[in-house]
Amino acid sequence: MEPKEIIDAAGDIVTGDRHEKYGDAKENFTAIAELWSAYLNAKHLLDVQLEPRDVGMLMVLLKVGRVATGTHAIDNYKDIAGYAGLSGGIIHE
Repeated sequence: MEPKEIIDAAGDIVTGDRHEKYGDAKENFTAIAELWSAYLNAKHLLDVQLEPRDVGMLMVLLKVGRVATGTHAIDNYKDIAGYAGLSGGIIHE
């Protein structure tokens, strides 16, 4: 798969199927950030308040971890591009 095809597929995913399933990315990432922050604080692991954009970047790292330890499934690369794009979009809203 060519790089542009991966990026185009990521765009289709985040504006199509996943948007329909999970709703607005900023609202979804805000809810996740609040839950992750509460968990990390309750466990005394970090005293932190994550932001919606952090969720996307942490998901990128999750996908990087999967690539590093697993097979090079093309979906991981699409997801990395998609999460990065969503985080970038949230910053500029």
